Amino acid sequence: MIYYIADWHYGHKNIIAMDNRPFASLDEMNTVLVNRWNNTVTDNDTVYVLGDMFYCKKNLISAVLDKLNGHKILIRGNHDKLTPRQRRYFDNIVDYMEIVDGDRNVVLSHYPIVSYKNMRHGWLHLYAHVHNSDENILVQNTFRRMQKLQENHTKPQAFNVGVMMPYMNYTPQTLESIIANAPKQYITPVYNVPDSAKEDKYWIVTKNHFMYWFSCSTNDIKQANTAAKRTGGEILESKYCVSVSMLDKKDF
Repeated sequence: MIYYIADWHYGHKNIIAMDNRPFASLDEMNTVLVNRWNNTVTDNDTVYVLGDMFYCKKNLISAVLDKLNGHKILIRGNHDKLTPRQRRYFDNIVDYMEIVDGDRNVVLSHYPIVSYKNMRHGWLHLYAHVHNSDENILVQNTFRRMQKLQENHTKPQAFNVGVMMPYMNYTPQTLESIIANAPKQYITPVYNVPDSAKEDKYWIVTKNHFMYWFSCSTNDIKQANTAAKRTGGEILESKYCVSVSMLDKKDF
């Protein structure tokens, strides 16, 4: 099996508050990271680590790597400063990689690439670095805009594989699991809804893992669902806003 994970930040006490991680102490976080890895990964599996695995004293790193199951390939991030001895625990260490996972081509980088290779031809992109921050929202909104532009091509799909993302759950995940579970986490909060917008109804729908706005005059949830499914989406929630059309909202 092939697994992916990123932004462990093993040994980084402040990351608990920065990412709002559900741990009471640094020791608890470190223990959970190692246990969930080993409860998932076998010695025959391969884990692609998309950077920032450690944020601790260098003399602690080798002991942790020695405990971890599986083959490890590191896509280097900005905090991955390893000694020659520590580098031997990895089958490969690179800054960027393109792989085939099943029938999918995947671009791997610690840093998000908003115009990645063959993004219009079915390739996927896995990235990290931006955690669960406003920067990640900006990255995802950029990909939504890119999807709108690719009307005659396969839509680009990119996923943040940082451990703090809900669909990652501090555990190495397969590509199938990431694709299946990421979509609902990629619904961005609705910002800047005008106070005056009280007349028209809109619905938030998902399509290709991302959020779009769907204008619908009916207040009936069944009719709205039927209309949304014609676009390939499903109703998640309803709110009031200015009247908009599918993919035409300029400020998301």
